[in-house]
Amino acid sequence: MELRHLRTIAAVARHGSFTKAGEELHLAQSAISQQIRRLEAELGIQVFTRSSRSVELTAEGRLVLDYAHRVLHEVEGLHNELEELSGLLRGELKLGGMYPTGLFDLADVIADFHARHPGVAIHMVERTQDELLDKLRCDDLDAAFTAVDPDVLGEDFAASLIWEEEFVVALPVDHPLTRFEQVTLEQLAGEELVTYRENSALRLRLEKAMAKLGLEPRNAFICTEMGAVRALVS
Repeated sequence: MELRHLRTIAAVARHGSFTKAGEELHLAQSAISQQIRRLEAELGIQVFTRSSRSVELTAEGRLVLDYAHRVLHEVEGLHNELEELSGLLRGELKLGGMYPTGLFDLADVIADFHARHPGVAIHMVERTQDELLDKLRCDDLDAAFTAVDPDVLGEDFAASLIWEEEFVVALPVDHPLTRFEQVTLEQLAGEELVTYRENSALRLRLEKAMAKLGLEPRNAFICTEMGAVRALVS
């Protein structure tokens, strides 16, 4: 049994056609048929039933296909790891990010990765926390940089903490609250706020913290651009 036989079985099963499998593998239909016959003779079973209209797996064929998928997956993993070890990483990386990213320079990290692995195409999108997590669940993204609460993240994701940041209040220089070293949520509830869009992680975290104290923020402005936030506050 050879790897090419397993790839042929997987292609025929995927397309339900010897002709289409041949087109995918760049082989003549006769070559596909010959490979299947040789494998069936070696295993002493019939892998496919053939009619003028369709090609279907037998019960034994489904078992063979299951093993074929596992073997091919392991072989692909071996190739990927060998390429990584030899610095020949190839492929596509789909990333998501949420801005602002605080002291963490996401652009610099991506640039550094690209310099080390120029063969990897990087696709980057900016979304809110919930949108990024939804895309991860659907495999539309490989990884995401976003603000999450690890205690409520759940078991759907594997997460690594890369930085932590505290909530700070930005105020005009002559604002009465500037005389305090710390500002309480009760004090904050009495002020008009410049805040982010409704589904932003920062805004949801603040509203959740205030709600625990029976408070509700007074959102006077909704803005997502940091330069505009600073201008409005000042």
